[in-house]
Amino acid sequence: MPNCKRSVILAVGDIHAPFMHRDAVAFLRAMSRELKPTQTILMGDVADQHCLSRFVRNPSGLSGGHEFKAARRQLAPLYDLFPKVAVCWGNHDRRLYDRAAEVGIPEETIQPMAGVLEHPDAWEWRDRWEFDGVTFEHGTGWSGAQAHVKAATANMGPVVIGHIHAHAGVAYIANRKHLFWGFNVGCLIDHESYAFAYAKSISSKPIVGVGVIENGVPRFVPMVLSRGGRWKGAL
Repeated sequence: MPNCKRSVILAVGDIHAPFMHRDAVAFLRAMSRELKPTQTILMGDVADQHCLSRFVRNPSGLSGGHEFKAARRQLAPLYDLFPKVAVCWGNHDRRLYDRAAEVGIPEETIQPMAGVLEHPDAWEWRDRWEFDGVTFEHGTGWSGAQAHVKAATANMGPVVIGHIHAHAGVAYIANRKHLFWGFNVGCLIDHESYAFAYAKSISSKPIVGVGVIENGVPRFVPMVLSRGGRWKGAL
């Protein structure tokens, strides 16, 4: 008999706590109930860390301590919903350690992310993961509408990324011997928050939703919003 083991991977793109979309938790709860995923992956940029950005910071924004406290509070429902998660390191997640390195503070002397965000012990961080022959990585270093294609081509195999907020979807690549795909799963951010003011002049808006890879087949599930920016409640 062929192996009919069910595999449903839920790939959650950038959430940038505490600047996550206000309906993201409800949307993810509905997705989890509908899909009953066998594996959940956070694609990186779990915490925005705007307070530690090298770029111009909003002087009226949250202080470092208050931002991390707000991030923990916003993430708490996800800890209950997803007690065991594979997490990809995103460039925003590393801001704390990057700023420390710039002034000569070794990373091993700083609290690990489990302590910073107070997440469950079963949340494990890696630069990349592989499940069912698919590579999952944040996407740092890739840019533009074809970032997922570039990532898949570089890996010569199926790849899932986040990182690029304004694009989402699946692209197939083939040659005479191989067929594989790249998948950008979008994000779950509140683009109206001050952390994303840098993108206000860009005409395109973030694509909010999640990625699903079911028995090896990828698809994007958008979080369909009303004109007022709220989730309509339908999957």
